[in-house]
Amino acid sequence: MKSLGHFSDNTERIRHFLGKTGKIFPIAVFLVTLIGFWAFFNPQTVDKTRPMQNFSSITQSAYGQSLPGLDGVPINLAQFQGKTVYIKFWATWCPSCLGGLEDFAALAKQASSLQNVAVISIVTPGLNGEIPKDDFIQWAKTQKLTFPVYFDESGAIIEQFDVRTYPTAVYLAGDGTVLKKTRGEESNAQILKNLTAGKILPTNEMPNQTLDIKKTMAHTTHFHEIYFAGGCFWGVEEYFSRIPGVQDVTVGYANGTKENPTYEEVCSGKTGHAETVHVRYDPKTISLTTLAEQFFKIINPISVNRQGNDIGSQYRTGMYYTNDADKKILASVMAEVQKKYNKPLAVELQPIKNYFLAEEYHQDYLKKNPGGYCHISFDSLKDIQPPKTGLINPNLYSKPSDEELKKILTPEEYNVTQNAGTERAFSGKFWNHKSPGIYVDIVTGEPLFSSADKFDSGCGWPSFTKPIDPAVITEHVDNSYGMKRTEVRSRVGNSHLGHVFDDGPKEKGGLRYCINSVSIRFVPYEEMDKQNYGELKPLVK
Repeated sequence: MKSLGHFSDNTERIRHFLGKTGKIFPIAVFLVTLIGFWAFFNPQTVDKTRPMQNFSSITQSAYGQSLPGLDGVPINLAQFQGKTVYIKFWATWCPSCLGGLEDFAALAKQASSLQNVAVISIVTPGLNGEIPKDDFIQWAKTQKLTFPVYFDESGAIIEQFDVRTYPTAVYLAGDGTVLKKTRGEESNAQILKNLTAGKILPTNEMPNQTLDIKKTMAHTTHFHEIYFAGGCFWGVEEYFSRIPGVQDVTVGYANGTKENPTYEEVCSGKTGHAETVHVRYDPKTISLTTLAEQFFKIINPISVNRQGNDIGSQYRTGMYYTNDADKKILASVMAEVQKKYNKPLAVELQPIKNYFLAEEYHQDYLKKNPGGYCHISFDSLKDIQPPKTGLINPNLYSKPSDEELKKILTPEEYNVTQNAGTERAFSGKFWNHKSPGIYVDIVTGEPLFSSADKFDSGCGWPSFTKPIDPAVITEHVDNSYGMKRTEVRSRVGNSHLGHVFDDGPKEKGGLRYCINSVSIRFVPYEEMDKQNYGELKPLVK
């Protein structure tokens, strides 16, 4: 819904057009009112824009500005004269933008074969929360982007079109005038219709969600982190990755003097780095104290610059923290360990100063090479108590074979649950569903969420403050699209469900489980007994 200010702006423009003296005939007043109401209620109408300009006024606008391209070839908007242009403004910090990149790549490919049509995208490196240009280029290489990306480094273009949310799209006519500005994502079919027609066609589509640029989303999670240096990082990484509650482990080089060192440089002993693992964990499942205690079970804490057969300063031991509260916990564990030795511990206890990811072949090394070198024993893992199964018994549910899943699931259900796809916002059948009942895994039937914990987050996907039982959800680090997010999957089916964020209702724990509708099946309250979920009815009402 547009603001009343938008209504009055359109009225004033039409009044000025019909009579510069301000004297309007009754029929003109009627037309002004009619068109104004159309602008007010039309969800696709352009929001308040800068004074209308076109290619003929490039000396007075940003149309003539050179925009460097991701492919190294610069452009300016004026060179598209005579074409209908679709410009997508987006950012790497915007989840909705990233979720639409695959569709946009397909759109750009389709448009490339059409005459008098152009499809491009514009980002603002270093501005509005976007990462710097060099970092963006590196990120884009990892994502293998196939569509045109251009850099508005000064912000002149987004200023020209008054872009205040991401994603935003602008249609330009052949003479450069703005046909339409849309917030959110439209379908490719609708975009192509508009482009080929050279005008904006009627539609009942609801644009996807947008994010205010001034409220750049950090999407931090409730995970904590700690860094351990315990000799060769291959075995240390594998050890911690097996601990329940640990969500992600990477290997890298910490607390040295050179940026982005290579493995060979670190091994020379001249960079001062220690081979280190970065552990991200859920403190609700595993404590920092337990992690530190396990660390001391796999190292020789009084050995200087040596663990197992590995000798050198890069193999020194250490615990590197990110906040002072963790330092106290780690120091307490060290004090207990020290009681077992006459010599002082050779384990560093310091804040993390820097950490650079090791080369890709080092990541998950022992998973890639099960018989690879490892200087530690995994026997002490048995000392960790497994998490309790909780309210829902997992033995009551099982996952069908992949062949069977392809028969019982729709293509979209299969893609989302098995390939971690994402349905379009506001397109799922449960995003605004309000009936009482429970939501179960569409693959196994395992109960996942209750309608009592569902709320309207405005994001366009079903949102819950918590699962029906914490044990039925597993969490995983998701680094796709250059972001750090927390993916949630079902326990038994391992179905991709969505993500969990920490921007939910504070009075209900502060979490928002953002779930794909196609990943879940709804069981109405009145049918729960019939479908063998009767014991869960108290959790609904």
